[in-house]
Amino acid sequence: MTEQDGYIQSLSVYTAVMQHEFRTPLNSSIMFLEYLLELVIGLPTAASVINQVLSQLWLLLSVINGLLDERMS
Repeated sequence: MTEQDGYIQSLSVYTAVMQHEFRTPLNSSIMFLEYLLELVIGLPTAASVINQVLSQLWLLLSVINGLLDERMS
């Protein structure tokens, strides 16, 4: 195995781990907040705050997906 092959393999392993480490907690947080959103029907302030947090989490997940997907190609 050449040094370049080792680098490519290490990068692949690193990217796979980072996909899990970043995406799993974000997806869990999004799912939990979507569940909470269903519980706060009739509470507009709470729903507004949850929607703002959800919006930012979706944006963050999009950025992370872009970075990780770019690194995989």
